[in-house]
Order: sequence, then C-alpha cells, then structure tokens
Amino acid sequence: RARELMTRYEGKLKPILTGGSYLELMKAWQRPVYFDQQGTLTRRFGIRQVPALVSQEGLRLRIDEVLLP
Repeated sequence: RARELMTRYEGKLKPILTGGSYLELMKAWQRPVYFDQQGTLTRRFGIRQVPALVSQEGLRLRIDEVLLP
C-alpha cells in the first residue's frame, strides 16, 4: 500500500514503518525508509491507527488514516 501511495504522491512521501524490516524495504525500493523506534513519532503526532498520512497545511499538521480494502 505504501508503494502505491508513493506513486500517487510522486515520491514526495517519507515512509515510516512501525513494524517489520525497514532495511529490506530500503533495499527493494532503492530509497530511504525510516523506522518509528519505540513509537516516538506515533505518540508525538497522536496517530492511533496505521497506515496514516501526515501532511502539513499551513502551520498545522493533518493526520489522515488510510482505509485498507
């Protein structure tokens, strides 16, 4: 699903994993993939469900949960 979103947003996306191996994805995708160690980012942004998209609208952050089919 993340790969699909990266295509939609023309690579202007920074994938951050909450589980799994970011190294494997980084090798497969040939781009940086980050890992949310100890849930720091999810707590800081108040993310309750993943996958989620965090974007900036002016001075505010917008958090959208992505519904999976």
